[in-house]
Amino acid sequence: MNVSRMTQEVESLIQEGKYSEALQALEKVMEQGEPDESLANLRIDCLWALNEPEKAARECIRLARISAESNDLTRAIGFLRKAASIQPDHPAVESVIEELSQQTLGIRLSPEVLKNCSLFEVLDAESFKYLAMRAGWRIYMPEQAIIREGEVGDQRVFVLLRGIAEVHFRTDDNDILLAELKPGYIFGEISFLTMRPRSADVIARTRVEVLEIPAKVMTDVIEREPRVRDLLEKLYETHFKHTLEVIKRRRKHS
Repeated sequence: MNVSRMTQEVESLIQEGKYSEALQALEKVMEQGEPDESLANLRIDCLWALNEPEKAARECIRLARISAESNDLTRAIGFLRKAASIQPDHPAVESVIEELSQQTLGIRLSPEVLKNCSLFEVLDAESFKYLAMRAGWRIYMPEQAIIREGEVGDQRVFVLLRGIAEVHFRTDDNDILLAELKPGYIFGEISFLTMRPRSADVIARTRVEVLEIPAKVMTDVIEREPRVRDLLEKLYETHFKHTLEVIKRRRKHS
């Protein structure tokens, strides 16, 4: 039976909720050798649906290791993302994700970042590696400013890797908390897109690790993958809308 036909039959069984039967069919294929990515993902989905998240996560990690050893970085990151979605708190998942992301991308990522960072939705592993190797890694201590409102000429874009930060907007007589940032969050895109001064403060609330992406590097990444600009523009629209809503609510209750 060819892979395309097997995939269709397994998908049909899954749609009918027959996960055990689908898994049995997949096991027969695996006896003949390593399955292709579509079948491997279906097997992981079956294990997850059968309430075997640890087995599913371990399978993701096994396939991620095989892919990394074959220098198939995009496939490795895909399986790591899936492991992060299935069981992000499992210590084995966390350690392997940190190990393999360091190996494949040159930067140690947590399951939360791998799961939540929207750059992974538009960048393949090679492009993200290009970005990571040219970006800076910095630590900020509690109460330290990562970005200051009004700063001119700073168009860096940031990815929060670890810790918690807050976005504050200052008016004449108030300091308004706009948002709490968690790992995987992208910020700083407004100045990059508009070339205007920083519009708010971003302050570390805990010990924070960030990936700082210089404007030139981000521009190069966009040339490699134009969808990154679309992503940043959507983030800009979302953040701007959220800021207006928070300020409006604050004024209404003041």
